[in-house]
Amino acid sequence: MTDQLLHILFFDTTLHVREGHTLVTHGPYGWVRHPMYTALFLFGAGTFILAANWLVGLPLIVGVSLVVLSRVKHEEAVLADQFGDEYRAHARRAGRFLPPVRRSTI
Repeated sequence: MTDQLLHILFFDTTLHVREGHTLVTHGPYGWVRHPMYTALFLFGAGTFILAANWLVGLPLIVGVSLVVLSRVKHEEAVLADQFGDEYRAHARRAGRFLPPVRRSTI
């Protein structure tokens, strides 16, 4: 179902790592592992607020959430398979969609 929806939205639903790809852990990826999905959620939340209509906003938020959450599970499995311990260490440091909350050492 989600693959069909992504095809309708012109996304390439095939996950692949190209030869020579490296794991990016700097810039926005240093804080979150999926910054584009974070931006998509923020766009959906903004649209929901601006629409001021549950019939517009709720299906958008639910639809985006279902597509993203199903895709992220597969993406992270591919990345863990390709980059192994390097990716698992990065996953412990960076949040999935939001930066992790760090406790103060003071």
